[in-house]
Amino acid sequence: MARYDDSYNAQIARQLRLTPAERVRRLSPTWVAEGFDPLEILGQLVGQVRFVVVGDVAGALQGWPIMLGARTLEVLIADTAIGRIEQAMVRLDGRPAEDAPAGQSRWRLPDGGELHASISAAGTRGYRDLVRDAELVEVAPGSRVRAASLIDLIRIAEASPDPGARVHVPALWATLGLRRRADVVSEAA
Repeated sequence: MARYDDSYNAQIARQLRLTPAERVRRLSPTWVAEGFDPLEILGQLVGQVRFVVVGDVAGALQGWPIMLGARTLEVLIADTAIGRIEQAMVRLDGRPAEDAPAGQSRWRLPDGGELHASISAAGTRGYRDLVRDAELVEVAPGSRVRAASLIDLIRIAEASPDPGARVHVPALWATLGLRRRADVVSEAA
């Protein structure tokens, strides 16, 4: 059995002391400096589209310690929301990417970032499956979105055919462990 890896704990503890929006900004300083603000995009989608944030941005919202790499925002949308996501992206001057796989809508944004909107994710049964345990997080004053739960992010990463997604599983488990311990301490207080 592998030894327990606590190498992420100090970084996760720092992340958990921040608000969800501060967590994303702390882990994506070059994104914001280059004009790609995933929180602003999420704010634009609120009230327009039924979605759950997944992928790296959801991990950051939940408190993981991994710096955000590719300028990509991933959302899982209700299957009835595909037309609405297209309307929202047109308002943001997005252009559809021709290389989107089946079941996914990809949009290139003027700032060089991308939005990937899917109706399913590996290891899930889609939006209705993820929305049950999704956590409402504030991304801007008065603007809250649903971020996939840590358990669901782990499930997606472990089932993903992309080996890069599975690399983050230990950080997700460590974040879940620290959040659970923090919840136990706060309940005892």
